[in-house]
Amino acid sequence: MEFPWPMRGLCVTHAWPMRSLCLAYAWPICDLCAMYTWPMRGLCVVYAWSIFGLRAVYARLKIDNVSSEKYAFILLCLVAANRL
Repeated sequence: MEFPWPMRGLCVTHAWPMRSLCLAYAWPICDLCAMYTWPMRGLCVVYAWSIFGLRAVYARLKIDNVSSEKYAFILLCLVAANRL
């Protein structure tokens, strides 16, 4: 299932433990994220806020199958970045 992104690029869903949704944004410039670039498998994360601290998670992954352990790692990075 795919979702349109209003600005540019693509949004592709991956399995999400809670809502079965995770938007992966295809960054147009060298697979670099505007905020953070992670060396581990080209992972790139942008976080936003809501009442639970996260409104949306956009993860740029160079692999299609994402396990719950990788999502736990992503959420840990988001929490750490939120506290910086």
